Amino acid sequence: MGDGASADFKNISLQMQMAALINVQQMYAAQMAQMASMANPPNPNVNPAALNGAFTGMKNPLMPQMQEYDERELEGMGDRRGMHGSQGFQGLDRQRKKMGEQPVGSPVNRRLQRGRRGGRQDDYLGYGDRRAGNVGIIGVPETIQSRSPLLETFRATSASVLRSAGAADVGSGMLSMNSGVGPREWHLGELEGHIVEFATDQHGSRFIQQQLEVASPEEVQIVLTETLEDVQILMMDVFGNYVVQKLLEYGGKQALRLIAAELNGRMLVLSLHMYGCRVVQKVLEVLDNEARGSLVRELDSHILKCIHDQNGNHVIQKCVQLVDPTGMQFIVDAVIDQAVTLAEHSYGCRVVQRILEHGAQEQKAPIMKEIMRSIEHLINDQYGNYVIQHVVEHGTRYERDAIIDIARKNIFVLSQHKFASNVVERCLQHGSIEQRRELIEMFIVGPEGPPNPSPLGSLVRDQYGNYVVQRILDIAEPGQRMRVVDILRDQVSAIKKYSYGKHIVARLEH
Repeated sequence: MGDGASADFKNISLQMQMAALINVQQMYAAQMAQMASMANPPNPNVNPAALNGAFTGMKNPLMPQMQEYDERELEGMGDRRGMHGSQGFQGLDRQRKKMGEQPVGSPVNRRLQRGRRGGRQDDYLGYGDRRAGNVGIIGVPETIQSRSPLLETFRATSASVLRSAGAADVGSGMLSMNSGVGPREWHLGELEGHIVEFATDQHGSRFIQQQLEVASPEEVQIVLTETLEDVQILMMDVFGNYVVQKLLEYGGKQALRLIAAELNGRMLVLSLHMYGCRVVQKVLEVLDNEARGSLVRELDSHILKCIHDQNGNHVIQKCVQLVDPTGMQFIVDAVIDQAVTLAEHSYGCRVVQRILEHGAQEQKAPIMKEIMRSIEHLINDQYGNYVIQHVVEHGTRYERDAIIDIARKNIFVLSQHKFASNVVERCLQHGSIEQRRELIEMFIVGPEGPPNPSPLGSLVRDQYGNYVVQRILDIAEPGQRMRVVDILRDQVSAIKKYSYGKHIVARLEH
């Protein structure tokens, strides 16, 4: 093959590859396309010809912007069995992990469930997707055509988009080859008249958020004015909600006052919405006590509905954390006489814990009374055990002692239970020095004492009991720890056969 033919072949091959990439980009746009603004006059600075064949340079066009719900919920991911602690889900549930299933509330499930509450798929879509989601005669969704020339140019030439995609060289090369247009830095002022459209676009939203942090008062006013025109849509949009939150943070008192006013009469709807609930929580964080209390009262008579909702429960938790005790009494009233039932619920157990943390003593007392009457039941419950753990760690000495006394009576069975073993570990961690010594001694000698074998030998091979043994090795005083090590050392070869064996062996050798 001659040099000329070889070069032609390479060019054709490159064009085919880039055409395939552009097709993938169009498929992505069909799912995540944004609000049309065809009614707006075309930007005189845009050269339509420059858009032909332009490639955005995305490394993975099918991967949408992933902005996690609450980073604090990712704390404790190393925990083996999972713990709905003070910040919600922490760690991976052992049995669900073994079966390949993710726990309720886990980061994986939150991604899988994004936009699907009640089976509705439309929550995946931005504003433009819902307005123009029909397929045209050539099989390309109309949403691709609905982007304004300005947004198309931004997506093709924004240096920040290309940098975030990690493909600036490829993108700029294609742009130069096709139209001579290279990547450049954009400014907020250039988006005037198109703020809502950009806010509902993956890359446009990220750009506005970044720019608002350093924007001039004039630029902030442009964003605020246009955002308020469609703020109800933006608050419930997959990308637009982040722009509204950023305005609450950087838009000043005027933005806070005007956006908060848009929540009046809409608190319940927004609190139950996947994206709206995030804006509600942000508003509650930045408002003063009086204004915050006024908004929260809209949820009165809807508390249990919100607690049981995957989105609304986060709003109720935020209310408990931020509203003064007298202002959240109606939340406490809804929980009283329902505390045990809620403690057994994947979302309700979190709200119960927040009340026990932030409520006034007179508010916590009736709820704690219900919990303490059901210790033996909740200690074995999938979600109730987290509430019992919370009481052991944060409750009064009387409450902690009552739980440890109940655990002591059946310590070996509880240590081999999927959920109750978590409580046993917490008792070992937070009991008094004397309580810890007594519990560890029970594990060493067993219920019948010598010459019967120590129960540690069987616990260390149990799928749940081994975690209790690991905890004993972590917190035991030197004398007791040495006795535990002596009991387990003879079983090292057998322990190594188990998936968790390396953790036990590492502690024995430490």
